[in-house]
Amino acid sequence: MPGPVAVAGVQDAFAEDGTCQDPALEKCLRGLATHLLDYFHENICPRVALEAMVREKAAG
Repeated sequence: MPGPVAVAGVQDAFAEDGTCQDPALEKCLRGLATHLLDYFHENICPRVALEAMVREKAAG
């Protein structure tokens, strides 16, 4: 599972419309999102597919 990202002064890091004001922080957050998606694709999706196959086999 991806590690957390700590944002010091979070109230100053984002504009009123939610855009990130710090390029380094934005890069870090985008990296976190990418790692989270990779985790889902590599760990969660195969388990769901395997469970579905087992249920289909048990039902059929």
